[in-house]
Amino acid sequence: MYAVADIVDVPDTHIIQMNYQQGSCKPKVIIDREHNILGYLFFEIKSKVMFLEMIEIIEKEHGIGTQTIQFLFEKFELEEIRGTVLIEEGFRPYYFWESLGAEFDFDDYVESIEEAYAEGLNINFELKVT
Repeated sequence: MYAVADIVDVPDTHIIQMNYQQGSCKPKVIIDREHNILGYLFFEIKSKVMFLEMIEIIEKEHGIGTQTIQFLFEKFELEEIRGTVLIEEGFRPYYFWESLGAEFDFDDYVESIEEAYAEGLNINFELKVT
């Protein structure tokens, strides 16, 4: 069973193995107790609000994403996480954030995730501490 132990800087010797055009945030890695890398994060924090640019979990369906979000709220004493859901076929990222209780901003253009997908739009979200 995986357990998120910490969020740390990417080790100097590690090469991030994913296709991602990094924005302004410095990458971090999610590690377990044995220092195995479980995933990647790009974020910044301002006034107890995390602006999550990207999260990528290496092995999905093990609860690591949910553990990571809970860990982030505790470690950084966050009140809220904000980000953008990249809408892709199957809507996996959307359903992940929805399962955690995130609220979505569909703007005035669309009313559902299906419409956003059809239009090629991404959706902003907010997740508040519970």
